[in-house]
This record gives sequence, C-alpha cells and structure tokens, in this order.
Amino acid sequence: MRAAQALLVIALPWLALSCAPRRAAERAPVEFWVSWPIEAVAPLVATFEAENPGLRVRLRHVPLSAQGDSVTLAVESGHPPDLCQLSGGSMPAWLAQGSLSDWSAGVADLRGILRGWELCMVGDAVYGLPWTLRAPVLIYEKRLFARAGLDSSRAPATWEELRRAAGRVQALRGGVHGFGVPSGSTRELASAWLPWAWGNGGELFTAGLDSSRVGLDSSRVGEPAPAQALEHLVALRRNGLAAPQDSLEREFLAGRLGVFLADATFAQASARAGRRAGVALVPRPAADRGASSSWADGEVLVSFTASRHKEQALKLARFLVQPASALALVATLPGAWPSRVDAESSAWFLERPVALVAQRQLASARFTPHPRDWPALEARLGEAVWEALSGRASPSRALASADSFVASQLGSR
Repeated sequence: MRAAQALLVIALPWLALSCAPRRAAERAPVEFWVSWPIEAVAPLVATFEAENPGLRVRLRHVPLSAQGDSVTLAVESGHPPDLCQLSGGSMPAWLAQGSLSDWSAGVADLRGILRGWELCMVGDAVYGLPWTLRAPVLIYEKRLFARAGLDSSRAPATWEELRRAAGRVQALRGGVHGFGVPSGSTRELASAWLPWAWGNGGELFTAGLDSSRVGLDSSRVGEPAPAQALEHLVALRRNGLAAPQDSLEREFLAGRLGVFLADATFAQASARAGRRAGVALVPRPAADRGASSSWADGEVLVSFTASRHKEQALKLARFLVQPASALALVATLPGAWPSRVDAESSAWFLERPVALVAQRQLASARFTPHPRDWPALEARLGEAVWEALSGRASPSRALASADSFVASQLGSR
C-alpha cells in the first residue's frame, strides 16, 4: 500500500503537467511565406509578436519567381503555410482551385478601409486581404518638355494635352520620341490600352461579372468608349515609340522619350540617371469628363483551407494592414504602396510628392478582371490593339473582331 501511495505521489505532478495546457511559448509558430525581402518584414513581425505574447511567427522568403511551384507543392502535400503573400496576377488560378480560406466574415469591417478587394474576391466571398498595391502613373521628362516649348512645371491633364505634348516632343531632333507605348507582348499591349478604356468609361464585360458568373452577351469590348480609347492610343503612337516596357525605360533614361506610363518608383531611378522626371496622374479624357484611370495590381495575403493556424494567420494579416504597419513597410520598401484608403493623408505621404501621386492614382485605378479564362481573352485583346497600332485595322474594326471572340469564349462555358 505504501509503495502504491509513493508511486501516486510521484505520478501526480506528471499527470498535472500532461493535463495542463501547453505554455504559450510552446505553441507551434505561424508559418508566414513572403516574397518581400525578409529584412523588410521581420521588424513588423517582431512588433506583432511583442503585442501578442505567446504567438510566434516563422518567416520564410519565397522569391516571386519560385512562388508558384513552392506554394503549389506545399498545398498539394497538405502542408501549406499559415499565411502567404501571393501576387495579384496569380490569384485567378488560386481562386479557381478552391484551396484558399474564406475570410469574408473576418475582414468585413475592413471593406471600406482597404482598396484592391477585386484581387481576392469571387462574387461576395473574400479569400484574402489586399496588402500592397501598385498602379502606373504618368512620367514625363522635364528637359524635353522645355526644349519643345512646353510648360515643364505641369504635366498634361487631358488626352488632347497629352497628344499635343507628344507631338511637340516628337518633332525634336536627335531620335527623340514623344510617347512610349508598351508593345512587347499581347499582355503589354492590352495593358497599354486598358487604362484609357477605363478612363473613358468603358467596360470589358457586363456589370457585376465575376469569375463564376458569365453570359453569352457579356462582352462590351466593341462599344464606343473602348474604341475611342484605342483611337487615342493610335494617335499617341503616331507621335511616339512602340516597344517593350524595359526598352521604353531605357529610352527615357537616355533622354530620348518624352512621356509614358510607368511605376512611380521609376522616377527615383531616373533622378539617379540625371533625368528630371515629372510624375502626375494619368490624363483624363477631358477636364470635365472621364477619370484618371490606371491599371492596378498588388500583393495579397491569404491562408489555405489546409493551414494549421488559420485564426492566427488572419490576426497577423489584419495587423500588417494597420496604419503603422503599412507606413513602416513603404518606408522600407519604396513602391510597396499601402492598400489603405487613408494612407495618402498621412504625414509620410504628404512630405513625399512622388509617393503621394502614386497613392492617389490608386483611388481611380482599376484591376484587371479575373474570369477563369482571362489569359486567352487578354491575348486576343492585345492582338486587337496591335492590329490598330500597326494600321492593319481601324480601332473600331479591331475591337469588333475581339468582341466576337470574347463573347464566344464567355458564352461557351
């Protein structure tokens, strides 16, 4: 009996420890995969851990070039990260797979606070959190504007002003071009035309179209507004250069390109190369009509249905889009423009004119639509743009042909 009592006394502490909850410090860490440099994200994670004792985060850097294969393999093996940074361009495929966690209820209060929801939504369901966004702005070479007799202190604000400025710069000697049209691929061609179409009030599909609901007559590609936008782009091409985006950037840095659309961070590289780059919103169709539209993309934070710590992942994602976190990231990574609507009113942006223009451009930017067969539709639209730019078809005829293709594709499913 005494021996049994002694054994019980020895066993009780072990039983108590085995039944007690694990200490916070023993919890498995939240796996967070990022494409941004680790050194830019680590301070944010450290702050999160300090504010949430017991929660640990393990960061893993997955370069954008390896993101697709690495994340896909992790999901297929049943061991995906708890939180993951995905590019906006990869989201249609992930949304179609059905492997992302539905965060609709967990982010409902942020819907009016952040931009970029189009990147991670199907209908009314939300499968991620827009983290950082980017949209091309208008960049012009002030010295070339001055040489052409233009007011270099202000950028063209309307289509007519832009066409006139491009013509004046094009007339300069020395192989100078007025406007740069990205044309290296069908994707670049489509993206060269889309901002003008959207700014002119044009649409590609019927209102409310999403990746799960389409109809036979959903295409609006052949309507007057998109055709007028393509006519505008053709007019710019007559006083400019059509080339891949990286070639346009090199021409600008060499002082041979007057104006084009590019990321606002390119202006900083221009300054280092000795160029006097002006940065402004994309011109509107007219002073009293249309919008200063641009094509937008970004980075999305997601979790997966097979993730082990989905609740903690959502908590971390919400922390990363808070004002302090968003501003800390953009201060470390210029160009990681916050998805927050209120970011441009912060002192950080008000003190940085170029960054402020980039952030304000997001207010009227549009996101590429994400039907499941978008790559095929985008390629056909790019072909139509090139047909018009090369003079093989009028803008209206080129888009009418593309309109038939888009309608048939949408209606065939």
